[in-house]
Amino acid sequence: MFERLRVQTRRSQSHSLRRRVAFCSDASLPSGDQPEKASLRIGRAGSSDAQMTRRHFASWAAAAACAGLVVQPAAPVLAQECPQHAFWEINSRRLPECFSASVMDHLEFREYRSGYREIASMPSFLEDCRTGGYERVLLYVHGNWMPECDARARAQRVFQAVTAQSPSPICFVAYSWPSERKHGFARDVIGKKSRIDADSMYLANVLTQMPMELPLGALGYSFGAPVTCGALQLLGGGSLAGLALPAPTTRPSSIRLSLMAPAFDQESFSLNGRYRKTLEIVEQVVNLYNSDDPILRRFRFFDRESAPVAAGFSGLRVSRLNDGRSTAQMEAHEIIRQYDCRVIGRTHDELDYYTCSGVRYAIQNILGF
Repeated sequence: MFERLRVQTRRSQSHSLRRRVAFCSDASLPSGDQPEKASLRIGRAGSSDAQMTRRHFASWAAAAACAGLVVQPAAPVLAQECPQHAFWEINSRRLPECFSASVMDHLEFREYRSGYREIASMPSFLEDCRTGGYERVLLYVHGNWMPECDARARAQRVFQAVTAQSPSPICFVAYSWPSERKHGFARDVIGKKSRIDADSMYLANVLTQMPMELPLGALGYSFGAPVTCGALQLLGGGSLAGLALPAPTTRPSSIRLSLMAPAFDQESFSLNGRYRKTLEIVEQVVNLYNSDDPILRRFRFFDRESAPVAAGFSGLRVSRLNDGRSTAQMEAHEIIRQYDCRVIGRTHDELDYYTCSGVRYAIQNILGF
């Protein structure tokens, strides 16, 4: 994907530096046939253009997010589309690891408009969903080992990729959870399990208050996938580690789910699976996995009793499931589509998945295509 980035810098009267970053998308996402040719073309004020690889740009974008730079579609390529999309961030990083309804008021909301970040609240977020004229809400949940600034920069990249394919106005919501690395590899992954359940509950409490008539598309990557599926499990009337939403539960009338390298048991959608209620409320699931993933290959060692196989390594395994509306049974393939992205090689990097041709199906799914 070729992109042109320009940075406009100006000093305020108080001599503080305010920056504004604008994205211009020149082409669609690259296919999986030639991932090594994917690059970004960077243009900076006062300097000549330079070629930068995706990985180098990811580091630059993370630093930009920490400095307060906001990435957004801009003229001339997306001049008409810019005003109709919204970018929201919901942040739970200052909330406790054990869920408590009393701390929901401390969930942080930020709205990005005109290139700048504005502190907001849940009521203003819900009001924007109701009155913003959006066709749907798109939820994105990042993976593990993502500091706050990196998660924000990654969400901006996903926002650009999604809006490039959306012909209608969308409300993009990035959910940021405390995924910083605190221990060694194994201890950190095991320690995140309880936090994932709490964040699923935090997120579900937000989703259940959204307008029912507004369709929802959800995208979860790696450990963001169980956060997403856990929230949908709760929206479907199920429970999660003893947690449940108070009845009656309201939810969007239409929900579509896309997963990238999901870090949970491939049997989780089965009748006795951890996220069995999720499939009762979603219209379509697209799962992108990598059978050469070196990280998820070792997923079974994190629970030696059950030795689960990651859905992001071998795909989802659901032979038959209940449709939630009758006693009839349906075949799993009727609502689940899966793509092995092993063309990206031995990697667990999220950006590498955007060089796989299957990513366009994942994006189109959450856009309702």
